[in-house]
Amino acid sequence: MNALIVDPSRSYRRILSSALESNDFITSEARGAQEAEQLCQTAVFELICMAAELPDGDSYELAGKIRLDTSSNNGAAVLLLTSNYSHEVLEKAFSLGITEVFRKKDFTNFEYYLSQFTNQLLRAGRGAGHILYVEDNLSVALATRATLEENDHSVNHFTTGEEAEAAFLEHDYDLVLTDILLAGELSGTSLVRAIRHHEDEGKRQVPVVAMSSFSDTARRLELFRCGINDYVQKPVLGEELKARVNNLIQTQLLMKQLNTQQDKLRELALVDQLTGLYNRHFLMDAVPKRIAQALRHSHPLSMIMVDIDHFKLINDTLGHAVGDEVLSAVGGELNRSCRDEDIVSRYGGEEFVILLDRCDLIEATKKAEFIREMVEKLKPAGRDITASFGVCSMRDSEGEGFASMFDRADKAVYQAKDTGRNRVVAN
Repeated sequence: MNALIVDPSRSYRRILSSALESNDFITSEARGAQEAEQLCQTAVFELICMAAELPDGDSYELAGKIRLDTSSNNGAAVLLLTSNYSHEVLEKAFSLGITEVFRKKDFTNFEYYLSQFTNQLLRAGRGAGHILYVEDNLSVALATRATLEENDHSVNHFTTGEEAEAAFLEHDYDLVLTDILLAGELSGTSLVRAIRHHEDEGKRQVPVVAMSSFSDTARRLELFRCGINDYVQKPVLGEELKARVNNLIQTQLLMKQLNTQQDKLRELALVDQLTGLYNRHFLMDAVPKRIAQALRHSHPLSMIMVDIDHFKLINDTLGHAVGDEVLSAVGGELNRSCRDEDIVSRYGGEEFVILLDRCDLIEATKKAEFIREMVEKLKPAGRDITASFGVCSMRDSEGEGFASMFDRADKAVYQAKDTGRNRVVAN
């Protein structure tokens, strides 16, 4: 396994090299972007570790060139190591195809990634995958399995469709290769249908290659209608099988990587980066669904609005850095004080909204009072802070929507502020 380290610091290159070599990598080093590009033209790397700042170019531009390159390195895992770990950095990195971003000081997380990469992600860069193979002819199965394992694929072989279906449900596979006529009651065609109707979308998308000695067009068309991705005529030519399987697995592994990056970008879009809580966009999308569920199942739903007292004064007199510390501390306390099923969000500025599922007005008011006391004890940046709380519960007989609940909670907050702040008012 080959890894490329791109970093202007000789000492940090040594640190990275030691970590990579401990995970069975052979390392090459480059001080900057130009040297890295030259190495990528002459060698194939499974992993590329880049510093965010390079002396002779932009690391993001380098990552983009690697992804657009037609050489073998466009499938490499590209890691960015930076001291400036922020929402903007993550968004830009993922959009340019960088696999993962690490804080330079967070070496434990980086080393954990390397150990996982060695066992799992390395296969994506090299095109190797986990194959579910179904064939009841043992002599054919032995030869086919040996052909697949020549490309470092991991193969689980079964002789019946029933065994294969059970394994497919229990484990994750990158490809299914199945004969059509099988021992047992479940045919290869039935197995394909079961895969394509699985409740898990990820499993439904696993590529399937069918094998058969039948050569009639109608049978092959029916297999494609069932959902196979490719068809191989028996007797199987080894090189043809390897080419078809490798192409499908490479596409599948790249799709998994793309989906992972999209999930991360989606999470970034729905999470407030300062507090780690959900943001307003997530709240606006999630609340109508919770209201509909509460109405359908006739269970209570409550809302707590939290507004930090005198927050503008904190920002104006102590600076935004202290203000951010206050927001982060309050957000952390709200998160700790709520259940996993509750929605805790930063609505904007110094306002937070909590949605409490299966919680009536009495219990929600108690919860708000508890959080009020905990916030009062925080003292972020050594400062005394308090917050005002407005509480309301859904009027289910009226089919109340989010806007109405928000308005009532907001009015309760203003009543709390008008009557002295640092208190809970229920509406």
